[in-house]
Amino acid sequence: MTSIHLTAGGAYAKGMEAMRLSFFFKNPGNEDAAFCAAFIAATKHYAWADQHNVPTKSWASIILGIDFYMRAFPLATEKYKPFLHKDRPTVEFSFALPISVNHPETGQPLLYHGRMDQIVKDTEMLLSDDKTTSSLGQNFRDRWRLEGQFTGYVWGTHQFGLPVKGVLVRAMSFQKSGLQKESFIVYRSGWMIKEWLVSTIHTINEMIHYWKMNEFPSNLSTSCNAYGGCDFLNSCESENPEIWLPGNFVRRRWNPVLQKEEDVVGD
Repeated sequence: MTSIHLTAGGAYAKGMEAMRLSFFFKNPGNEDAAFCAAFIAATKHYAWADQHNVPTKSWASIILGIDFYMRAFPLATEKYKPFLHKDRPTVEFSFALPISVNHPETGQPLLYHGRMDQIVKDTEMLLSDDKTTSSLGQNFRDRWRLEGQFTGYVWGTHQFGLPVKGVLVRAMSFQKSGLQKESFIVYRSGWMIKEWLVSTIHTINEMIHYWKMNEFPSNLSTSCNAYGGCDFLNSCESENPEIWLPGNFVRRRWNPVLQKEEDVVGD
């Protein structure tokens, strides 16, 4: 069963995407149409998830969050507007680019995939990323100062010749006491991008090494409880976790080019 935290975050993202596409491109300047588009997109993605007893992640909370965002950051006066790249809006802009490490079996370059909420431009070009969280403040802001996800996204946009300087973070906190917002920018300099690329290539080579050795070291840290808990937690508590996998999981492979999951058959 999909994590309610990921489902709620995905519904919020789908709603925000539909809102921006409607207001800035499909129905320019029409906030009512933008909210309706967001309502429909978020509801379709949410689907079954309201059966979970997590009030701050409920369908109603997500819809209220989108409404709160539209009042907190009015679209009509938004200075960070979506950028047009080759006459196409860069809302939910994605890429799959070769990185300088080859696949150990095919010999083809491995692809680094990224998908960002939008690219915006005012006096400078930035990525814009929507975040949902349970609490805001300095600790939340500090999380993104060196975040590799953002650095990788900036690297990706640079491969298209886009002079992106950093990331505009628009954060929404869903709490039982109500909704809160925060907006800030984190920048990525050239040396930070180079350092990220070297580190990423090193990590990928380590992964290939362990795959060749058929050794997969465990990461028994905060990842076990992140996003509501790892789905493999019960299996990892067993001395022989492999025996629990066939009956409890369906193997799927994420295709970054087609942007969809595919069942793994006979592998």
